[in-house]
Amino acid sequence: MNVLVIDLGTGNIRSLSSTLTYLGATHVVTADPAALRTATHVILPGVGAYDAAMEAVERLSLARPLQEYAVERSMPLLGVCLGMQILCEGSEEGRRHGLGLMPGRCLRLASNGEAHHKVPHVGFSAIHGYRDAGIFQGLGPNAHFYFTHSYALASLDGDSNVAVCDHARPFVAGFQSGMLCGVQFHPEKSQSTGLRLLSNFFELA
Repeated sequence: MNVLVIDLGTGNIRSLSSTLTYLGATHVVTADPAALRTATHVILPGVGAYDAAMEAVERLSLARPLQEYAVERSMPLLGVCLGMQILCEGSEEGRRHGLGLMPGRCLRLASNGEAHHKVPHVGFSAIHGYRDAGIFQGLGPNAHFYFTHSYALASLDGDSNVAVCDHARPFVAGFQSGMLCGVQFHPEKSQSTGLRLLSNFFELA
């Protein structure tokens, strides 16, 4: 297994790297697009603003290699938090187009004024609606994960395995479509459920 963590330079990925080391997943943190040629599993994390992340993708010449890896070669790719959002077509947070690997645009989270439905959405929340398969296998119903975000994908059509979180209105907390996966939460900060999800991702081949 050759795990690659894409470093866009938009956030601290030390905790993710430490978690992978804890799981025994030998990995490389890099922004070199050539490394995608030999990777067996790729994680695309992201923190910060949408446009800044896409500017980094363009500056590092990663867009086309990521599309070849995920679509043409159908290899396992996991987008985390902002990394999941840029897999989609765009976001109302910014003006730049996303990678377009999944349909849909990300929208600002709704808020109904209640304390537990504030924006940004920060803390542990339950997810539901997913099938017990792929990256969601063995999590049990209503697994809890750690979130910190203000934008999210509102819905996802098709036959993807989709997890939903309720925050004033439902949003897509995670999905798997073939080997392409995305999670709005941070598995590296989500204790045993996060470790299980990452372990499930490494089982994809």
